[in-house]
This record gives sequence, structure tokens and C-alpha cells, in this order.
Amino acid sequence: MISEERVAELIRTAVDAVPVEPPPPATFRARATARRRDRRRAGRIWPAALAAAAVVATVMVATVTLPGPSTVPGEESTTYRLPRELAGSSSATTPVSQDPPGRAIALFNQGGHHVVLATDGVTYRRLDLADQLGAALLSPDGLTVIVSDPARTTPHVEVVDLRTGQAQRFSFDPPLAVRPLAWSPNGRRVAFATQVSPTGNSAGPAGVSVLDLDSRRFVQVAEPRPGTAGGLVQAAFIAAGSAVLASAGAEDGCTLRVYQVDPPKPAEPVSVDGPVERCREVVTLAVHPLDTATLVAVGERYGNILRLNFRGDWLAQTRTTPPSIPLSSGDRLLGWSGRDRLYATLGSSVEEFTLEGGYDRVLRFPAVSDGPDLVTAFQLATDLMPETTVSDLSSGGWPWSLRRSAAVAFLLLVVTAAVLVIRRRRTA
Repeated sequence: MISEERVAELIRTAVDAVPVEPPPPATFRARATARRRDRRRAGRIWPAALAAAAVVATVMVATVTLPGPSTVPGEESTTYRLPRELAGSSSATTPVSQDPPGRAIALFNQGGHHVVLATDGVTYRRLDLADQLGAALLSPDGLTVIVSDPARTTPHVEVVDLRTGQAQRFSFDPPLAVRPLAWSPNGRRVAFATQVSPTGNSAGPAGVSVLDLDSRRFVQVAEPRPGTAGGLVQAAFIAAGSAVLASAGAEDGCTLRVYQVDPPKPAEPVSVDGPVERCREVVTLAVHPLDTATLVAVGERYGNILRLNFRGDWLAQTRTTPPSIPLSSGDRLLGWSGRDRLYATLGSSVEEFTLEGGYDRVLRFPAVSDGPDLVTAFQLATDLMPETTVSDLSSGGWPWSLRRSAAVAFLLLVVTAAVLVIRRRRTA
């Protein structure tokens, strides 16, 4: 009987007798190189895959958390809100022409741009057409903005619908440099300061013209007055838009004149208020929409001193003399609130004044004296203020729109895919 050890020895002998030819060394080297290349390719793919996953996750989070427009274009918002503090500037906010915000509660300049704030209190949009032309005026109902170029003569102005982002052109002849001054209470007419030869900063002398949006009629109601250079013309509508109250610029006495808008004599004042002793310029103006009397809030400059005073026959009828209110350079009247309150900018905030001299803070601007966050030329859609609540909304940077977020995410995914393709071709 053969032992197990003998069997194992015979098997080894038989196997060793089989001729085996070893492969050449080049084969071993090729196989080792292929294994290393596979490991490097896997190392390159994983970072790109993780980056793509991060982009997708970011878009999903932005879609859920970032606020979009307050309304779909054409829809009406039922809630009006103002933040207690405006957001800081950002270059990432989309323009109105690409992503209209719907009805707006405010318009202002910040970071070198004209910006509209939607009635949700958090949606900011750049008014790109105003950035191109230079001047803009928000309508009292917050639905449209008049845009014009005060620095050069043009034969038209633009009216931007904030629900659609589309602009409608209104033409006139001859061409003029025009700066929007005031909307009529019914939203049908707009008053402009007009110049045949622009001064660059819109300072006088300048006339006053009115555009009727229904008839498209553009008519001059007040001619430029000589000797008024260095100041800006101010104007406001009275009598539901049938007449305009206007100052002439840097005119001693700060005289206010009333002009009829419709024929037969649109270029002759029908009444005059002034002059006021030592007053050198009317810097801001707001007419109360009273039916039976006239009440005018007037920002007046006395040398280097600015004060808010009141004029009109309402004062004589009620035997009321509201106290004078000190102003600073750049402060502007925004409109009336009810019968005895007035909105105005005061330094870095918006205040609601009473005729008795009290005031309440409505909104704060970013606390800066210069730089991109500085807010100037602030305007309110005053018709909306009775139904507007002031809320502690986020005052962070202007939110991106979902459309911009999706576009950036798509671009990142395309770049990632292109990098993967190029790397695979190089390692193939």
C-alpha cells in the first residue's frame, strides 16, 4: 500500500515535469501600469462626483430657503410689508427686466444701482433701465416706474411695468432732458423738470411739463425762470392732477406757483404763494390731497439751514400753525399719511411726522455714511402705506432669485462634466 507521503511526492514530481515558459518582463510592467492608471482615474472621478453632488444639494437648499418674487407677474399681492431695516447691497440681485418683482413698496439708490423692494419686504430687484438712463420715480400704487435721462436730450421717456418687467415708450417733440418730479394722485399724469440744454446735474433753470399717460399728450405748463441756476425745480400735483404746484429752483423767496395743466393757458400761473423772507430754495415739496383746502409741506433752505414748514389756506381755516421741523441735506418728503401725518426721510431712516411735531421711526437704512450700502433717493408707494405692516424681516444681503440659482447650478454642472470628459480623454 502506497503511503500518503509517497502519493504527494509523485504529484509534485509530475507537476514539476510540465514545461512552463515564463512571460516576458514587458508584460508584467504593462499590467502594473494599467492597475496604477485605474487607481488614479478612480481618484480623479470621486472629487468631481462629490462636487456635482454638492452643487445639486446647494440648489435644492436654495430652492427651499431663498424667497422668490412676492407675486407671479400679473398677480396682485394681498399683503404689504416693510422691513425695519433695509438689506445691504449686493451685485447678485437680478434685474427687473429678467425677473419682475410685481408691485413694489419702495424704490431707492444703493450700491450704484436703482433698486425696487417688493411688497413682501424681502424681494429686491435692480431697475436696470433706470441704471442706464439715470432717473426714476415710483408710482403711488407701486405698479409702475417712470424712467428718464436728465443728463441729455431725448425724445421719449419710459414707463416700466413692475409686474411684467416690460417698458412702454412715450415720445415727445422737441427732444428734452427730463427729470421726473411727481405722479398725480390718480396715476394718470406725471410732472417733469425739463431743459432744452441739460446742465448735467438737472439744476435750473428748468421748466415744468406734464405727460398724460392716457392721451400721451406732453405739454409744458411752466417756462424756465431766469436767475434760478444751482437749484432743482420741485413740483407736486393738486386738485386730483388738474394743476401743478411748482418751485423754480434756486429762487430768492421760495415762491410757489400754481399752473393749470389743461388749456387754455397752461404756461401762466393762476396763483402765487410767496415770497418768503430769507428763503433761498425749495428743496422738497408735498401737497396734502385735501378736497376743500390746500396744505403744503415745504422743505426750505435758509443759507445752510434746512427746515420743514407748512403753507396753504388750510392753516387759516383751522387756525393751526404746525411747528417747524429741522432737516438735513438729502432729507426728502415722501408723501402724506392720513390727514395729519407725513412720511419723510430723516438722515438714515424714514420717519412718520405729525403736524404737532412728533414722529415715529418707520424704517432704518444700513448704518453707513459712505460706500456701497449707502441709501439715497428713497421713495415710498404711499398709496400702499395704510395697509402696510413693518416687520422684523431679515436684513441680510439681497436674496438671489430661483432663476439665477438654477442658471448658476446648471453652469457649474456643465463645467464639471466638461472637466471629466477632458480628463478621461487625456488618460485614455
